[in-house]
Amino acid sequence: MGRRSLVPPDGGWGWVIVVAFALFNFLVIPVLQNFGLIFQGKFKELGMSATDETFVVTSGLAIGMLAGFFYGPLIKKFNYRKVCTVSAFLTSVGIISMMYAEKMVHFLMSYGLLTSIGLSLGMTSYSYALNSYFLKRRSFATGFAYTITCMGSIAMPQLISFLLSQYDVSGTCLIIGGLSLNCFVSAALLQPVEWHMKEDLSNFHRSTAGNTKRSSIYTINLQEGHCSEINTDEMNRKAVSDSTTAIFSDRNLVVAEEKDSAIKEFFYTIAHIFDLSLLKDMSFLNLLMGLSAAAFAEQAFSVLTPFILADLHMNTQQIATFISVLSLTDLIFRFITPFIGNYFKVTSKMMCMVSFCLLTLSRSCLFLPLHQYEFFVGVALAIGVAKGVRTVYWTLVLPDYVPLKMLPSATGMHMVLNGLFLFIGGPILGVAKHLSGSYVNCVLITNGITLVALTTWSCEIGYTKYINSKKEEITKM
Repeated sequence: MGRRSLVPPDGGWGWVIVVAFALFNFLVIPVLQNFGLIFQGKFKELGMSATDETFVVTSGLAIGMLAGFFYGPLIKKFNYRKVCTVSAFLTSVGIISMMYAEKMVHFLMSYGLLTSIGLSLGMTSYSYALNSYFLKRRSFATGFAYTITCMGSIAMPQLISFLLSQYDVSGTCLIIGGLSLNCFVSAALLQPVEWHMKEDLSNFHRSTAGNTKRSSIYTINLQEGHCSEINTDEMNRKAVSDSTTAIFSDRNLVVAEEKDSAIKEFFYTIAHIFDLSLLKDMSFLNLLMGLSAAAFAEQAFSVLTPFILADLHMNTQQIATFISVLSLTDLIFRFITPFIGNYFKVTSKMMCMVSFCLLTLSRSCLFLPLHQYEFFVGVALAIGVAKGVRTVYWTLVLPDYVPLKMLPSATGMHMVLNGLFLFIGGPILGVAKHLSGSYVNCVLITNGITLVALTTWSCEIGYTKYINSKKEEITKM
């Protein structure tokens, strides 16, 4: 007798999850992107150096990301709905508390500790929720979510510019913090996917031993992309037999084995909770390093964009317009990109690599000896296209590679590595600005890091094709 299996709805309430995910990003992500726009005047009033400014911006983000190692176990333990509620509290309190910041330590506490942890925790949880609801339509759901998200990136610079002209920095932070309280609404919309699972009528699992129950576990081979089944009854019988032999052969040896077993059990539990078996997969590590390197380059460039444009002699209104044009183009291509990828049947990893090339080329245009504002608008359009492609697909690289139940831990590892890159790379960018006297030269560093990620992925693809071709030759022989 067969039994029906349950699969994600791939729609239904999942579209509400898309809206909740987009609402959180709409309210919170622009605060990260426009932190420099809000506080660049404040930093000058406080007499902070360029190195101090860069340290606050990048190291503040790193604090939240370095805590990412614990996000996976938290989501597994308390589910994404409760975790996102905590995220909403931390984020809103952090943004509001920035209105009182007068020293570097105040910025690190409000922006780094509260806002950054809340933001990172929320991004991990919402991403897991969205990927839990979608399988076949995952790229479209992600594209739609980030399309709505991008509207915040378009509207927020103009809103911040208006608020700064009408109020001071404290009033601006208070109003934006009040808006972020709507994240509690988005968290409330995150119903557990188990409530909406549907039956897969085309897939039946038939018993191989009549009414006999068979206990088994599944091990996941990330390299080969399949699960292998292990009969635990046989394993248990073997374990009982081995234990019995040990007991009757030497009583002291039993005690030693029990202690050794307890130690092994402890480390096994830690490895299981944090899914450390992922670290044995070299392809996963290469994937993780590439994503984190490119993420650092993109985040550093996004956060430093107002400072870079200010060094290119733009005023606040021109900077806000540049960011809005970039975000509008980003918005359009976030919506279009999933259809392009689906039409050409291109993997998320390959689309991500294309976006890395486009980002490097478009950011390099800032070095051209053309200083008309119309030229910079064209650069904003080019960067927006590249970001639209990148935003949709780099969030799908990990979900397409690791099993869903390991995704929170994989995302947490990604966050930790991002934090390390920011923590180490942030001061380097500050020193580069200090030595060169301009933030524009920081673009060289971000482009170099992006090219390193592109190179490592390309090498792995080439090596994999080479190995596969050799295997085919051996098979034919």
